[in-house]
Amino acid sequence: MDVRLGSTHVVVNANTGYALDLDTNNNKSVIAVPVNNKSNQQWTLEDAGDGYVRIKNKHGSGKYLSIGGDTQDGAHLICSPHQQTWRIIGDTEKPNHLRIFFSGTQFVVDGLYSEPGYPVNIYKNNGGQRQAWIFELVDA
Repeated sequence: MDVRLGSTHVVVNANTGYALDLDTNNNKSVIAVPVNNKSNQQWTLEDAGDGYVRIKNKHGSGKYLSIGGDTQDGAHLICSPHQQTWRIIGDTEKPNHLRIFFSGTQFVVDGLYSEPGYPVNIYKNNGGQRQAWIFELVDA
């Protein structure tokens, strides 16, 4: 698992191969699309203490990965100035596959849709591959 605090990563779904992407049409929605390595697909991990991180998008927005609305199955991910915290935990069978848990919950970032451009949501952790992510280091 090569996740480094303070470093920038492209976050790729282990099931679809699509990257977490800040939709530049509205600079708010988080969608999943093919990897292009542009700044809207680059995420910097900031230490939030006690094993938690803040996940900041590198695109000029200065926004953080957040949940748009109530913490429940199907809630959309967004980018906002609100610095929500996350816990990144390795999969027991595939250590380079990581699950991104919303702070203090069993909800994880879920790449539910297999078509590009759909929103990324949270769902309760079920151990499935669509909830596993690979962090590809951009800067060393």
